[in-house]
Amino acid sequence: MELGSDDYLTKPFTAKELLRAIATRLSKQIAIQQQSEAKLDELRSNITSALPRELQTPLNSIVGTSQTLLADYIEAAPVRSMIEDIQASGQQLSRSIQNFLLYAELELAESGRLYAVLAQTI
Repeated sequence: MELGSDDYLTKPFTAKELLRAIATRLSKQIAIQQQSEAKLDELRSNITSALPRELQTPLNSIVGTSQTLLADYIEAAPVRSMIEDIQASGQQLSRSIQNFLLYAELELAESGRLYAVLAQTI
């Protein structure tokens, strides 16, 4: 036990005692795994809620400013081209953020569904 054993059986043991020890160990392992997954889900949730706002705020400024500049620089073709590139890149990044949010929400929903199924089988 001092070297890291989780459980032991004394000899002679019955099949019922062995099965009970195995079931107990599996239950402990599932509980540990569920705790780890709960912590991971909490971290995912925190990232999912905080990261997009941190990215969206400056991105909104970039896209909004580029729209304003496009309205003001109609005649200056080289500048207009650069502003259009900035705006297109900002919009592409915005779509990527939205896709990431959707993916993260689906992952969280799926992991919750998986643990509900596991809990029912135990």
